[in-house]
Amino acid sequence: MEASAWPDWLDHVWAKSPEQGEGGQAESLAQHTWYVLQRLREFIQLRPNLPDQLGVPRLWHVLFWAAFLHDFGKAAEGFQAWLRGGPRWPHRHEVFSLAFIDWLGDGVSEDDRQWVVAAIASHHKEARDIRRLYSPPDDPDDDQVARCMAEFDETTLRGLWRWLTECAPAWAADLGFASAGVTVPAFLPEDEAIAQVQQLGADHVYAHLKAYRRLVRTLNRSQERGLTIGTLALRGHLLNADHSASAHAGALPRPHFDANAILTSRNLTWDCLFQHQRDVAQIEGSALLTAPTGSGKTEAALLWAAHQA
Repeated sequence: MEASAWPDWLDHVWAKSPEQGEGGQAESLAQHTWYVLQRLREFIQLRPNLPDQLGVPRLWHVLFWAAFLHDFGKAAEGFQAWLRGGPRWPHRHEVFSLAFIDWLGDGVSEDDRQWVVAAIASHHKEARDIRRLYSPPDDPDDDQVARCMAEFDETTLRGLWRWLTECAPAWAADLGFASAGVTVPAFLPEDEAIAQVQQLGADHVYAHLKAYRRLVRTLNRSQERGLTIGTLALRGHLLNADHSASAHAGALPRPHFDANAILTSRNLTWDCLFQHQRDVAQIEGSALLTAPTGSGKTEAALLWAAHQA
């Protein structure tokens, strides 16, 4: 599937070096992000009702925006130079992606923003590693975050803003995210967004990291099972979408549980089934089957699954 809008003005901003890109070619930040969103949409199609089951109704909305922004930090000049054979960039790109979350504007609630922060900050390293690497400095002259934020030149920043505001709504529509509850916020105006990153980018990164640490402490102390499972689902979906997109894995298999197709694939007919197989094929809900080896438990289980589907 092709996107209806594409940020060709950012084709020079890479997410993957030629060694890691698809087909031995460098992979742009936009291309990688598109792949991640495609994977995320496939995962949503597997479990569309998961947010309601977990009690986290905005899960898919949060994950879409986290996935779109998760690698913005790779646009830093040092990271781009590293992908092109330069010295290793000694920083965590996901930390600097946090500087762009506030471009989503006031249309994103504080709860949603907190979860977007958590998804982005945790999509590679554990919370303790991020805390160790990026605690606020005692001496402003030692502020590595401020130095790294200076690596985003204005032309690139404006290109990122244009990509977010022009392509994100189109991509959400292309991939059918609206039906999953994803809405488009009121983005910050361009000049305000650029000035925010240039002048206050480090402050926003530290503020989001502080909120992330606060959420982690809450999770560690909480006995609320839904909150724990919800945050696991948040991180797990972004990790899985990101890693499988980076691996250029094919589309997820689409299981098709049709009883007649199952029988045909095994050269069976309804007439030749054992009674317990016919019985299981009509059960709605959970079932426990005990039967000896060779009595067709596998076929019975498949027929039961077909009936549930």
